[in-house]
Amino acid sequence: MHSQLIAYLCGRSAQQCLASILEGQRNSRGMSVFLSLRKAFELADPDAILAAFVSKGVFNRLLAWIRNFFIDRAARVCFQGQLSPYPHVSGTPQGSVVSPFLFNILVENLLSINFGRGISLL
Repeated sequence: MHSQLIAYLCGRSAQQCLASILEGQRNSRGMSVFLSLRKAFELADPDAILAAFVSKGVFNRLLAWIRNFFIDRAARVCFQGQLSPYPHVSGTPQGSVVSPFLFNILVENLLSINFGRGISLL
């Protein structure tokens, strides 16, 4: 994992993130930009997550297991006594202990983007 990735990792917190930002701007002029991702887990693209794993050298059985984690998922909705399946075609399963890790793999790609001179990611 990228050293500056904080979300969903043991021993890291929002307070530590904020302290890092404030320390980074203490003696310089700068601007902070915060990104809030609405429905982030629900809209995470499985193909992009799989591509991130491939770029990290993950192949064969582990990649197949991760891919299978995303396919043929459905929720059941009961409406007026009728139970119907609702297929999920994107996102990571809510409540799964693996979902935060998969989301971090996806977000980690943002931290590797070179935004140009004078711009740093904390």
